[in-house]
Amino acid sequence: MNNSDLTNETYDFLVLLYREYLQRIKDGYDIRNAALFNNDPLGLIDSVIASEPDARTYIQELNENGYVTASVAGYFVINRSAIKFMETRFSRSLDKVINFINALK
Repeated sequence: MNNSDLTNETYDFLVLLYREYLQRIKDGYDIRNAALFNNDPLGLIDSVIASEPDARTYIQELNENGYVTASVAGYFVINRSAIKFMETRFSRSLDKVINFINALK
């Protein structure tokens, strides 16, 4: 896995998901629930997804490249290999992730 597997926009979206994952861990979530996101249009949509108008496209690309496992029920899970990839990139530092995201703006 490397970010050349993804478009720049989808890579940036993965960073946003990773930031949310790290925040959830910090807030006391267990690993499994921290990696679980809801994209069900009939149910609750996680704020990180709701903030991105092209989230469905990004999720599809992440799913096709093995970074997430998406369900037809509308939820998806960030795969452990994607988390490992992000840990390598950001050294599991929420501050480094936030600095990267701020540089995008």
